[in-house]
Amino acid sequence: MTSYYKFTTPPWPHFVVGGIAALSVGEGHQNRSNIGVFDMLIVTKGKLSVREGGELWELFPGHMLILRPDLYHESGGACTERTEYFWLHFQTSGDWEEVRQFQEGEPYPKAYSYNERVELTSVSRETERSGELPFAYKFSLPKSVKLPDAERVYRQLMTMIEFEHSPALESRIQQQLLFQKLLHKLSSESKERIISASCESIAKDVAAYIHQHYDQPDVYEQVKGTFHYSTAYLTRCMKQMYGYTLVDYLQQYRIRQATAMLKESKYSITEVAYQVGYRNYSHFTKCFVKYTGLIPKSYRKLSKDHKPQLCDISADASPCYNELDS
Repeated sequence: MTSYYKFTTPPWPHFVVGGIAALSVGEGHQNRSNIGVFDMLIVTKGKLSVREGGELWELFPGHMLILRPDLYHESGGACTERTEYFWLHFQTSGDWEEVRQFQEGEPYPKAYSYNERVELTSVSRETERSGELPFAYKFSLPKSVKLPDAERVYRQLMTMIEFEHSPALESRIQQQLLFQKLLHKLSSESKERIISASCESIAKDVAAYIHQHYDQPDVYEQVKGTFHYSTAYLTRCMKQMYGYTLVDYLQQYRIRQATAMLKESKYSITEVAYQVGYRNYSHFTKCFVKYTGLIPKSYRKLSKDHKPQLCDISADASPCYNELDS
């Protein structure tokens, strides 16, 4: 299940403190509750098991997890090998929420406002009362992710930790800049994952809708009206999931149904065309030839002699051409 944090900015989340932890065999992550800061864990060696609110997370080298500031954290099990990881505490005085892609029946997580979590400064209180923020926007961070270039992130984190030993203001500034770069990287990856997951869900829903309504001549317009997305976005999602545009997917599914009817029913070709959503016989024939390489009459005759191999088109499988494609 995809899970990510959504932050409203400004202000940006800020780095508080960080370090490196090492656990020997038999040791585990410490138990604690409502620590008041986000806890980012990035494992570099071994395996770290952590529970948050009863949910188990198992982290291996290169894996990152962000624990919430308001839940109970505990060990998910003792380490079976030496385990090392970076830990970074950070916080925000802006609004945030954890967002999930739910299984049916699960409750939606509530959003948390900053006045529920931290003591506000006088400036924050004045801003809150006036509501005069000049602009605000949201960005997302994945709750857990496998870092694609972990070694580079390790070096960046090591530099941040080394700045802890310097009291100079410049060191504090450099720490925050490095932390913001890390957030930007994670946010970019989160955006790609969210878009991908969203497109996959939309494409499956569109495919299922087509399977139920393909026999209606205006199903293409119905899809656009039902899902309230632009044609370009729906096409993008269908191509990402199935490799075909929305129109191609619909046409291929209709032709798939038509081939089955031509082989297994006694409907006339005109009736078959009508049954699968075509009201124009010439258009039906043109589409049929495009996807099978034969006119309907020839296909029906040939199917009596042998059965062309046609693949199934389900909501989680892409349409395909058969062996008679031209």
